Amino acid sequence: MTTSMLASMKNLKMQGSDPYVESLIHHLRCRELDMARKVRWMMVAYNASANALGIFSPIITFVLFAVVANFSGQALDTETAFTTTALLGLVTHPANMIMSIVPQAIGSLAAFDRIQEYLLQQPRRDERLSLKTVEDSLIHATPVVYIQDLIVQVGPSTSPIINNVSLTINKGSVVICSGPLGSGKTMLMRSILGEVCPTSGTISVTSKRIACCEQSPWLPSGTVKEAICGYSPEDPVFYEQVIQLCCLDVDLLSLPNGDDTIIGSRGLNLSGGQRQRVALARAVYSRCPIMLLDDSFSGLDGDTERQIVEHLLGPDGFLKKTGTTIFLTANSATHFHLADWVVVLENGTITYQGTGADSKENLNQAVKIQLQKRQDTDSIGLVPTNKHAQSQSLKIVEARYDLSRATGDLSLYGYYLRAVGLRNFLTLVLCTASYSVFVTFPQYWLQKWTEAPESQTRFYIGGYLILSLLAWLSTNGSMWSTHTLIAPQSGIELHRRLLSTIVGKVVLFSRYVFIVLTDDSAPLSFFSSTDIGVILNRFSQDMQLVDKQLPPAILALLNQVFKLIVQAALLFSAQKLMTLTIPICVLAVYLIQRVYLRTSRQLRLLELESQSAVFSNFLESAEGITTIRAFSWENKVESYNIRSLDTSQQPSYILFCLQQWLGLTMDLMVAALATGLITLAILIRGTTTAGQIGLALNIILVANTTLLGLVTSWTNTEISLGAISRLKTLEADTPQEDKYWEDYIPKDSWPSLGCVEFDHVTVAYK
Repeated sequence: MTTSMLASMKNLKMQGSDPYVESLIHHLRCRELDMARKVRWMMVAYNASANALGIFSPIITFVLFAVVANFSGQALDTETAFTTTALLGLVTHPANMIMSIVPQAIGSLAAFDRIQEYLLQQPRRDERLSLKTVEDSLIHATPVVYIQDLIVQVGPSTSPIINNVSLTINKGSVVICSGPLGSGKTMLMRSILGEVCPTSGTISVTSKRIACCEQSPWLPSGTVKEAICGYSPEDPVFYEQVIQLCCLDVDLLSLPNGDDTIIGSRGLNLSGGQRQRVALARAVYSRCPIMLLDDSFSGLDGDTERQIVEHLLGPDGFLKKTGTTIFLTANSATHFHLADWVVVLENGTITYQGTGADSKENLNQAVKIQLQKRQDTDSIGLVPTNKHAQSQSLKIVEARYDLSRATGDLSLYGYYLRAVGLRNFLTLVLCTASYSVFVTFPQYWLQKWTEAPESQTRFYIGGYLILSLLAWLSTNGSMWSTHTLIAPQSGIELHRRLLSTIVGKVVLFSRYVFIVLTDDSAPLSFFSSTDIGVILNRFSQDMQLVDKQLPPAILALLNQVFKLIVQAALLFSAQKLMTLTIPICVLAVYLIQRVYLRTSRQLRLLELESQSAVFSNFLESAEGITTIRAFSWENKVESYNIRSLDTSQQPSYILFCLQQWLGLTMDLMVAALATGLITLAILIRGTTTAGQIGLALNIILVANTTLLGLVTSWTNTEISLGAISRLKTLEADTPQEDKYWEDYIPKDSWPSLGCVEFDHVTVAYK
């Protein structure tokens, strides 16, 4: 729905329908998040069961040990307690990882099922025959297209769109197919292209490589030259000739960068007539033996149309000299005198076909169209323009960053916090802080247990159980606040801001009832100068980060911060001399994060930005599939999309390598801390007990995971905040369609007259 809205923004704005489409999208977004609520609760319940394994396994083990020890008379000593805890941590951590991977695997299988369902659909059937198989037996001339008894129906119970049409198009001829609107001209042309499967009859062609120029031409994003050349071999001399033939030379002079001017998505930076001529130039430049033109001159002014028709279809025209076969659809008889054969359609049936030398009166009677002088609709109006202003307007709006790209932007945290809500955020902080205390404090409780007399075993078991229950409840609370409070709230608020910036303001009245205002929507020029893939990436990839990656990243960051604080406090309380390593540890972590965060953040941003090209290329390929198939560019377009996908994956691979370096560095640093702790325990005997040393070693073992998780979660948070940065930048930099001084409220009787006045207005194409 969002893709359709962005693709039709010009029509929506001109019709004034954008508020209604915007309200529909907002309503669908609310429904999406509401339907995902059950899934989020399932995630909370699943994580609760997964976390129970790591939290309750120590207390269950110690209870069993206490029962056995009660009969054997064995006491819980330091060696047994902390060794057991360390081993349980080594075992339960991979088990928890497996439990967390299972939902992802199930989601991946569901995605595979959808992909497989799509791939198993019936492929497109090209039922056109090769004319070589019927040439000798049926045809004695030199036809390139042969249609016999063609019938095309949408469904078995519907009326035929093309009804019993038979047509022969000879090599090098100009065939004009005319008729009123809805008579089946375009459907006949699509049948020749193989895009429509005939209900009955046959279509035979000598070549399936056909130049195609549709009524609404498909122009991929890029420069004017790239749009004309397409995937055809470069020929500078012939390119200049094509520019002259299609009367584009004057237009290129008026553009700020000539044929290197960016035309934008769907050629939005060009006028309608310019788009038609660029598409026509592409068809001529391709040098295909057959050319289909679907009313390709309708958007041109009279003088330009006459020149192009004379250059291409006239007696000395380029296409006549090269022997190109032309099939042209038209709504009038204007160019019948140039046709070698004329076909008139009405209600899908041929009512007339013959040579163009027949009388115009008979042709007009068959076509039932009155010739009328068309008004100039595509005059280029070469007025003096500001080249600098034009070149500035042609810049593609992309996600570009300054120094904050490498160092981060603290204001993004405030921006996201306002979207989340202070109460929701404080709830998350309280739950994560409680979890960090209750999940780490049992290590200290275990030390006291090993030093206590055997008679207090029940007391310490009860205390350990209470701490485990509180830790489990706290982690469930943090998961609940993340998935059911923060994620939905931030998702709907940030999507509302994005939609408000692009289309108009949304004022949420209740869950599904809202008022739509459009006083700060982006102007039409914004969509002309901005690639649709960039905007779509904000709605897709960035919203994906906001919904699924940023809330868990915030949760993981808070967890690791609070756990590290508690673990450091316990470590230094058990071995006070270890406080001397604080400056060294802080310096080491600072240097590591300085290298890792700067690099990984930029790599992740590069990955996200490179996906804009993937989205744009894929959408353009899907929209222009008819043209791509006609020119036989399928393999080249597929290769281009694969190259774009490979390019987008390069930052991911480098980021993975960087993460392996981070893990190795953290392991080495923690190994150095453990070595220092053992050295102090050996050199300075009598200052610490066995329980304190066991506590310190256990803390160091888990501190390794905590440090690694801290840097990783910090990086993931900063990376995910890149989506917030892009949304914030888009909201701040997108111009508003209505200015703040345009606050005139018309009277109730408005409009009393229908009149539009222009006073000294100067208009130029960008």
